[in-house]
Amino acid sequence: MPLIPDYIKKLKPYVAGRTIDEIKKEFGLERVYKLASNENPLGPSANALVAIENCLSELHRYQDVGATELRTEIAKIYDVKVSNVLVGNGSEGIMAN
Repeated sequence: MPLIPDYIKKLKPYVAGRTIDEIKKEFGLERVYKLASNENPLGPSANALVAIENCLSELHRYQDVGATELRTEIAKIYDVKVSNVLVGNGSEGIMAN
């Protein structure tokens, strides 16, 4: 079995959309609300801000790069082996594993 399936090899690289500043300049706009790329014009939720504040004192530490605790919990929920659970910051990071 090949390590990387052909359908994965044929995927085209992600091309990022234009920035808000580029759109403003091109169309002469003062205000742009970008709803693509998982962006949120309302900003982070209050819960997210609290979670960020709660972890600020630990930012000088390396995280568990294997996401062991998270992978273990996901494996329990879906009744699969921990070794079958991958986590990453998007498909590129996961496919690199």
